[in-house]
Amino acid sequence: MRALGTLMVAGIIILGASGCAQQQEPANESIVGQWIQKTDTTTMLDFAADKSFTGNDGCNSLLGTWNKSDHVITLENTAMTLMACQGVDTWLSMAHTVEMTGDTLKINNAQGQEIGVLNRGEGAK
Repeated sequence: MRALGTLMVAGIIILGASGCAQQQEPANESIVGQWIQKTDTTTMLDFAADKSFTGNDGCNSLLGTWNKSDHVITLENTAMTLMACQGVDTWLSMAHTVEMTGDTLKINNAQGQEIGVLNRGEGAK
């Protein structure tokens, strides 16, 4: 009987400790990973867990930091190369906020207008 009581107390302690663990975002709600444009996989954003991001529009590379509030991600401290490339749509250079809905990112400019859409890629969690 004493062994059963000790086992029950140990179980309660383990359950209590696991309830204190930091909750992680469900995988399908995490922005971390690579997001691509379905029609042109060279257009991409890659979000890291350390709140940094990199990207490419098929010509120019960009990088910066991101901050999440609800379902809106604000791109901050953005820097981008400025190469001129024929036939490349450079809409990604105007990205200011990102709204995540499942496996889709709606990219908005500083005025809040949608300028493009990216989808969860291979490396996205």
